[in-house]
Amino acid sequence: MKSAFSLVFALLFVVHLSAEAPELDKLRIIYETAIERTNRPIILSYLAQLERQRDAYARATNLDAANSTQAEIDAIKKELAELDMFKANIERAQITRELKPNEVLFVNLSWRTPSGTSFHFLPAGKGHRSFGGADKTSISWVTRAGGVVEVTGNASKNGERTKWFFRFLNGSEAYYGPARNDINLKLSKEEK
Repeated sequence: MKSAFSLVFALLFVVHLSAEAPELDKLRIIYETAIERTNRPIILSYLAQLERQRDAYARATNLDAANSTQAEIDAIKKELAELDMFKANIERAQITRELKPNEVLFVNLSWRTPSGTSFHFLPAGKGHRSFGGADKTSISWVTRAGGVVEVTGNASKNGERTKWFFRFLNGSEAYYGPARNDINLKLSKEEK
């Protein structure tokens, strides 16, 4: 029983840490939910059987056995409560960073221009750009009609504001340009 809880806790922990791979997050949440949905009735049935057995031991005045059974009941209930709390926290985190379908192609990822400028897109329309890891400046982004991502930020640390436009076709192909109708410069996805 404890190994099943350990497995589910490990899966939830991995889900929590995989913010850099939102597609993987979604698959793990689906997987974990299916396991939890399947295992919960078995665990609850086991608890009911333990409680009946504890009551039988108590009626037979076998208090040592009743106490041992109660300890097992308490341990399983505690693990269930921790699992419920942990799962609720994961679901809350997942909801707050729920992404639109095209956002999984760029949010929590970095894309590099041919000239070496990197754009790192964070959730909630935030991010940063840098050149070779230096000259890091904040950017903001918004998805426009047709899946075009409009990015606004400083062209350099001197404060000059500019806009870039991006189109993400899939997880490995994307383009950018200086205008909505001029998005033809190929980007490279940066691997971590």
